[in-house]
Amino acid sequence: MDFFISVRKSALLVVLLLISLSAFSQRYLVLKRRNHVLHQFAPGDDISFKLKGEKVFNNGLIIGFSDNSIKLHYNEISFDEIEKIKLPYRDSHFISLFSGLAVTGGVLFIGLDQANQLLVQGNGLGPSEETLMISGGLIGTGLLLQLFVKKKFKITGRKYRLEATDFNYAK
Repeated sequence: MDFFISVRKSALLVVLLLISLSAFSQRYLVLKRRNHVLHQFAPGDDISFKLKGEKVFNNGLIIGFSDNSIKLHYNEISFDEIEKIKLPYRDSHFISLFSGLAVTGGVLFIGLDQANQLLVQGNGLGPSEETLMISGGLIGTGLLLQLFVKKKFKITGRKYRLEATDFNYAK
């Protein structure tokens, strides 16, 4: 008899635990490409979007989500009204990381070379041909790679779509 009482208490504890966990679930907005998650937005995140028929992107602070709309600090927008989403960055994206480093490295290389020429060697300002080729190659490669980083996604429902979900797609 004591065994059944302890099983009942254990089952009741498990049920209460599951109820309490579901009470703390948070809704997320997920940008998907077919079934692959590209980005997730949580309440408190900033979002940049373009509505259908408009030419400019709007920015807003996300307050929450319903099944088919985003609640912003100033109004509520249906997923169907959104034409494009602009992501501020693509996390863990090698091309965007390398392109930024290449442009920065090219600018720093020419700057450090000029400081070396002026301060250490005592020569006047004027970059050498080698310096211009190296820094120009780095800057050009970085700018060219930035063309391949996609930041704007057209929400069509077929290729890219928005979904509100209770599950956190942690990366």
